[in-house]
Amino acid sequence: MKRYLAVDWGRRKIGLAVSDPFLEYSIPIEPILNTKNTFSNINKIIIKYSITDIIVGLPYLSDGLQSQICNQILNFIEELRKFLEKCNLNILISTQNEYRTTKEAKNRLTVDGLNKKSWAKYKDSYSAQIILEEFLDNLKTLN
Repeated sequence: MKRYLAVDWGRRKIGLAVSDPFLEYSIPIEPILNTKNTFSNINKIIIKYSITDIIVGLPYLSDGLQSQICNQILNFIEELRKFLEKCNLNILISTQNEYRTTKEAKNRLTVDGLNKKSWAKYKDSYSAQIILEEFLDNLKTLN
């Protein structure tokens, strides 16, 4: 059974969301700080949620070109692949366009009435949730 982890990479904080076991919806989980422990923290999440695949948001511009931060995210993906190989974890890493996910997340949270403190803490994970929702929607249309 597949289970996905979505990653919204940031220089300081990494937003995370996981799929439910039936791939029907995504759940934002607590973000992690982007530190020297990032990969070991991701590994703990992989184990806790039985993750089989990772989806990393890649911010393309409205014209389809990669934004300036894409190279840093691609480096993160490569380092994560190496880390997972060292841990003997066979996890596929894919990318998903994350254009406008932060804005969409903020719109949703405004409608849901979340306060500024909750938004500040979880905004990256809510963006990861949208990345994963879009990925799962794309999977459904392919099947």
